[in-house]
Amino acid sequence: TSQHMAEWGTNKYYPPDYDPRKHGSINSYRGTHALGVRAKKIDQGIIVIRFEMPYNIWCGGCGIHIGRGVRYNAEKKAVGNYHSTKIYLFRMRCHFCPNYIEIQTDPANAEYTIMSGARRKVEVWEANPDNGTILVDKNSDDARKMAEDPLFRLEHETEDFNKAKKAVPTLVRLKELNDRMANDYDLSRKLRRKLREDKKEDDDRRQESRHMGLGLVDLLPRAETDQKEAETVSFRSETPRAHAETLRMKQRIMIKSADIFSTPSSSSSSSSSSSSSSSSSSLSLSLSSVKRREEDKAISLQAAEKRMRMDPALLARSRPTLSPS
Repeated sequence: TSQHMAEWGTNKYYPPDYDPRKHGSINSYRGTHALGVRAKKIDQGIIVIRFEMPYNIWCGGCGIHIGRGVRYNAEKKAVGNYHSTKIYLFRMRCHFCPNYIEIQTDPANAEYTIMSGARRKVEVWEANPDNGTILVDKNSDDARKMAEDPLFRLEHETEDFNKAKKAVPTLVRLKELNDRMANDYDLSRKLRRKLREDKKEDDDRRQESRHMGLGLVDLLPRAETDQKEAETVSFRSETPRAHAETLRMKQRIMIKSADIFSTPSSSSSSSSSSSSSSSSSSLSLSLSSVKRREEDKAISLQAAEKRMRMDPALLARSRPTLSPS
């Protein structure tokens, strides 16, 4: 990670003839400084640092404005002392022109002083009476009336009281907001607990989704309306066409598996048709024949379903085949 990245930029090669007791550090052996190119003028007492502009200035070469906080590679050099505090001089080049700017520390005033190459932008802050303290001139008419006229003073005091009364709701609201945010530990604890509960619910729904075989599909939180809507939905196991085809196949299997010699229904029907002269006997025979036919059909249908479950190949043979025309 970051430690490995830092180690990649470090040269750890030590030559065979390097002896730490003789040469000391590897920088002494190579004749280089630990700061690298930043110490190329170390013999003059100068090192290169990253300097940040302390205030807004105008460049003396090109006249461009340089804002506060702009950073430069500056040459740092000690030029004196203020008691026991060193005074440093920073020299840098403008990034718009070849002009060099020199800024020196001023420990006596806790300030930076421009020595050459630029001039400081003068920024004076003026108090706004509408946003700050109102200064009253003691020689003005209002000040004299406040001191001499009780009615004028009472009028101003009443006006100030009304202003303070109007500001009470705002102050109360700000106080409630401060009180609510004062105990940040409890707020953070409640937030972490809520996040843990939400995370646990997400994990439970994810496990339920995998148990149902939905894979990476995320389930939504359960709702009471979902169960009510699910109860109103009915799913058909097969289409009407497939259902009719299944019934036809069962009828074919029933016909093929039935015994041709035990046909009481056919005999009863033929006898009823031959004896059409006696209406009462024919009616009783037809009712009995219909009842026996229904019973035989139910028994045959059960036998056909049982044979289909035991012998799936019978279902394939029972399908109708189309002869080529």
